[in-house]
Amino acid sequence: MKFISASLCRILAVIAIVWTFPGAYGSDYGQLPFDMQEVKAPSIPEYTVSLIDFGATGDGHHDNTEAFQRAFEHLKEKGGGHLNVEPGIWLTGPIALESNTDLHLEHGSILLFSDNRDDYPLFRWDVADNPARECVSPISAFDKHDISITGHGTINGRGEIWRPVKKMKLTNNQWKKLCGGGTLSDDGHIWYPSESIKECTHEKIGGAAPDDDLAWESMREFLRPVMVLPVRCERVLFEDVTFENSPRWNVRPLLCRDVT
Repeated sequence: MKFISASLCRILAVIAIVWTFPGAYGSDYGQLPFDMQEVKAPSIPEYTVSLIDFGATGDGHHDNTEAFQRAFEHLKEKGGGHLNVEPGIWLTGPIALESNTDLHLEHGSILLFSDNRDDYPLFRWDVADNPARECVSPISAFDKHDISITGHGTINGRGEIWRPVKKMKLTNNQWKKLCGGGTLSDDGHIWYPSESIKECTHEKIGGAAPDDDLAWESMREFLRPVMVLPVRCERVLFEDVTFENSPRWNVRPLLCRDVT
């Protein structure tokens, strides 16, 4: 069993290396103990625009949601390209990526998502033919191809407006500061961002009828979003970017092919 476990670990390590760096480790595909297609990187046109060109302001206060929408619509009309985000703090609501586009964050740029939970409405979609509901992700892409998020900038998902926090994980000063808003559990050991998040449970969600829109809306704030959600996409690249402070999972490629 020890030999099998060790061999399996080595195989998985090779797969992880090949999967993560398909361009640099292309020769390693021939050394795998089974056939595996090479992971393909996205193909993005060289055309480049700046977010500033679409009316954005990187002061941490101006809402740049419409600027991002206009920028990606423009790139879509042009057949794709790179959206360059320069140094600054760029406040925005949810962003939907388009095919053949690259979201490039320069060093010193911070993509800061809105702290208003109403900016992330509930939506219904099918996951492998099973209906599911959750809040719109800060960054999403459905049925797209050749997309990437690159550069040495940072994406901050404002997870603190969604996540409960246990008192044991904070210092006394941090806990006192946190308790300036939100609400506490009955025993005072867990802080919740809102009363509706406190009252909701996984059992309550499991008992909700699929078509009961009012029931699902009442639980919306509990259904915190994945920060970056590509679904049924092909040729996806994440490179050098820092993903932090996610409401739930940081990056969740779902039913995608060729993810680097």
